Amino acid sequence: MKLRLKLPDGSVKEFDTSLTEVHALQAAIDGEVTAAVTRGEQARLEAHATALGLEPKDVTDARLQQLAQQASDGRQYRTDLLNDLHALQLAVNGNDEQARATADRAKKAFGTLELTDIRDEVVRLTALRDAGLPNARLSEDQDPPAPPARKGRADLDAV
Repeated sequence: MKLRLKLPDGSVKEFDTSLTEVHALQAAIDGEVTAAVTRGEQARLEAHATALGLEPKDVTDARLQQLAQQASDGRQYRTDLLNDLHALQLAVNGNDEQARATADRAKKAFGTLELTDIRDEVVRLTALRDAGLPNARLSEDQDPPAPPARKGRADLDAV
């Protein structure tokens, strides 16, 4: 009995099922499985490299750790922007129950958008907040004002 094995390149290899040929058949199948695993790993590496904007040769542990750190920084930046957006919504619209619900919805809605959209909205709300208080002080002095200097006797005689 003959066994035909179709290889990934389209060729066909024929084996006799006698005892001597069974070892050759097993070796051929093992070789094909190993080659398929290697091709799969290479394809996965190339797909990941492409998704990361890298060449496959540049996908190293150090580079992946650097990209992971940058991604973490980006997530933190996004979170900070969304928190700023929420705070500015409250500053512009008030801090009652309805305004808090609106700020929560805005934070949720803008959470799915790109960073530039979130940044633009933060800039817009900052301008609105600042327009409500033109040229106003936003904080108080930390130190009390110094008392006026006392005039000496010579200053008093000159008067």
